[in-house]
Amino acid sequence: MPTPGTQTRPRRAITAVATAIEEGIPSILLAVTVVLLCADVAARYIFSSPIPGAGSIAMLCFIWITYISAGGIARRGRHIVIDVLVARFPQRLQAATQLLVQLLVLALIGYVLYFSIDALLHTRFVEVPGLGVNRGVFTAAIVVGFVLMAIYAIRDVVHAGRGVVTGVFAPVQDDSDDEFASLEANAPVGGGYEPPTSVTEAVFITERQADDNEKGTRA
Repeated sequence: MPTPGTQTRPRRAITAVATAIEEGIPSILLAVTVVLLCADVAARYIFSSPIPGAGSIAMLCFIWITYISAGGIARRGRHIVIDVLVARFPQRLQAATQLLVQLLVLALIGYVLYFSIDALLHTRFVEVPGLGVNRGVFTAAIVVGFVLMAIYAIRDVVHAGRGVVTGVFAPVQDDSDDEFASLEANAPVGGGYEPPTSVTEAVFITERQADDNEKGTRA
């Protein structure tokens, strides 16, 4: 039986595949964009012969980077939230709040997906000037990104619903490469580092420490 905080083998495999798609592909596209733009600048100003379609290819890469990465951020539960108040609710109420939020998010994703698919069907016959591909390649990035976010929104709805029923709840959040989690893991025994429960609280703590330092300097 897996211990708390660990993943079973199937979940590790799924996470590895998701990471490869949502982080590996954007990384490759970003590298392609940087190399392409640098080469285009060099070709334009040194050889007076810019690379045809470089701007359109870079824009296409940026669009796919944005929407695929949005799915990866949703998987990690890292989209920006203001949870300084909700974090102090009882767990069952936290779960109910999260359930409501994720249902609204899922409704919004469904709305965007409907029109994105409609746009994809209408733009697949429109060619991008100078690139030789149809505009559907651009619109498809929106569809793929929002499908990924829909999958994770459904996951979060199920997770929050289970929390409402059981009264035990913690927001879905992947801290595998989080700075606070790394500091906590490497902290010495007996003098451990306790990370803030939220980004908002981290800001408040930083401001409080700055005020205390200022008061100490004046004293």
